[in-house]
Amino acid sequence: MRKNYSKKTILFALAMLICMTSYAQKTEENKESKDGKYGKFDMEIGFQSSILTSRSPGDSYTVYPFFFLESRWQLKQQPINVGLSVSASQIVRHYEGFSDKTFRTIPIMAIADYQFGRGKKVNPYVGLGVGISLNQNDYDPFKTYFAATPRIGVRFFKFMNLQVGYLLTLRDYSRMYVNLGFYF
Repeated sequence: MRKNYSKKTILFALAMLICMTSYAQKTEENKESKDGKYGKFDMEIGFQSSILTSRSPGDSYTVYPFFFLESRWQLKQQPINVGLSVSASQIVRHYEGFSDKTFRTIPIMAIADYQFGRGKKVNPYVGLGVGISLNQNDYDPFKTYFAATPRIGVRFFKFMNLQVGYLLTLRDYSRMYVNLGFYF
């Protein structure tokens, strides 16, 4: 029963991304104006790599990079964007004297970023994401938990994004991450 709920949540999030993209392409007011104020829709895809911040003595870890997908709507009059972010990560913990254990996380978050240089070649920002995290290990099915992520980053060349954040959820699934993405 839980697995079906997780699949429905992921499908709902992807459907929302598709709907937001369709709406953004239909409206004429989304185009950038000459004065730099705009209501623009961005889609971003990229790679995400986790960084472990807590380790047990004697244990080792293997971190696998994954894809992430993010959509953002940039507000016209404010240097703020809001959107939806979906990502995934997998960390394998190698216990000394025990079998390995794999931790998988799929956070689905509503996000908001404050931009310090919107419209410029280098655009630093700070943001926050709030949503759910689908967590699973080798012995349990996916379970849904509350998650939040503070994040900082910089967009540059008007198509690249470098971001660092910390996913706050259950202890074994919380992690620091680095995203490198390309938006259009």
